[in-house]
Amino acid sequence: MMSLKNFSIADWLKQLGRTCRRFPVAVLLLVFLTAYLMLLIRHDGIAADGKWSFFFVFFPATGALLAVSLQLLTEDFKHRLAAVITQVTVLALWLGVSLYLTQFERFSMQQLLGVSATVVTMVLSLFLLCFYHKDDDVPFWNFAQRLIVALVAGPVVGGILSLGIILFVQSLDWLFGISVDGWFPYIPTFCMVLLAPVLTMSQIPDGKHKRIHYIAPYTGFIKGVVQYLFIPLLLLYMATLYVYAAKILFTWQLPVGWVCYLVSASMLGMVIVIFITYPLQHEQGNSIFKSLTRWLPLAMLPLLVLMSVAIGRRLSDYGITVSRLYVAVFNLWCYAVCVGPRFVCRCAAAHLGGSVEHPQRDRASLAGRGARGLHGVRLQAAAAQWHAV
Repeated sequence: MMSLKNFSIADWLKQLGRTCRRFPVAVLLLVFLTAYLMLLIRHDGIAADGKWSFFFVFFPATGALLAVSLQLLTEDFKHRLAAVITQVTVLALWLGVSLYLTQFERFSMQQLLGVSATVVTMVLSLFLLCFYHKDDDVPFWNFAQRLIVALVAGPVVGGILSLGIILFVQSLDWLFGISVDGWFPYIPTFCMVLLAPVLTMSQIPDGKHKRIHYIAPYTGFIKGVVQYLFIPLLLLYMATLYVYAAKILFTWQLPVGWVCYLVSASMLGMVIVIFITYPLQHEQGNSIFKSLTRWLPLAMLPLLVLMSVAIGRRLSDYGITVSRLYVAVFNLWCYAVCVGPRFVCRCAAAHLGGSVEHPQRDRASLAGRGARGLHGVRLQAAAAQWHAV
């Protein structure tokens, strides 16, 4: 990953070369996509049959995203052949899916939801695929933080550069009468479709920077914003939903369908708050953040029950649809997030004959159990990792 300190053109070109060598398939697909979009611009949007135009745009765009995710996963493989086979197999399968989608003139709502969910899964895989070992919680947090910065910085830099070049080209017309109107559509196409993603890929951590096992301390400003702005806002939001739940109990009315979206928003807000405050839980004197991580999932359970009742009502009144099934699956995932860590911790504690919350108290008994003690330590580590996730 390139640092902005002592930045030079030579260093940037070297980093560009390393990025192309690290993500060759993604870069080639982006080059093809950029060239094809420019061809469409040149021919007023008519460069191929409508179906093939969709394929030549959809597959390179999503394929590049998938190729980056696969590279992040397979670059840690011990055997290069296994990495190549994995990448080729998955990309070939996605090529087949893209060709299958080409036959449809227009997507139905079910197909659109399916494709959208698949693309969202690809984006999430950028964060998750390469962190499947134990004790990966801290490296995952550091990697995710830097990846989010890269995902934001790339399009921002590409947009600023695009506007700057457009203004420069326009100044040639204003000052010297050189007409270059036909070039304007090509500039943002190059900057946003090719340059911005390459800049983002160049900032993805690699090597030793990919797995950093220490957490940088938070500044007082960020800690204050989280503690006095984000957390109170989330609690206020949850309190409003609790009031609505109390109203349902007193009036004995089924919840409206909109409550699913409101509970989903509060659930995502809880996950984001816990993710942001994760480093603060490792610092002394931050018991409030540890308490939030422990009790917020439990406080979310009644709201998830409210969401389940609302989903059941919608299914009963209007029938089963793909969108409602996606909401139902998301509701089950929310239950797993809130209940799963405690269930795993209790199972590990029961197996160890002690308590996960008091590992020091049980250390002596574990030490004398031989192979069973070693297995117990592994279970305890797995429970702690699941709790962190």
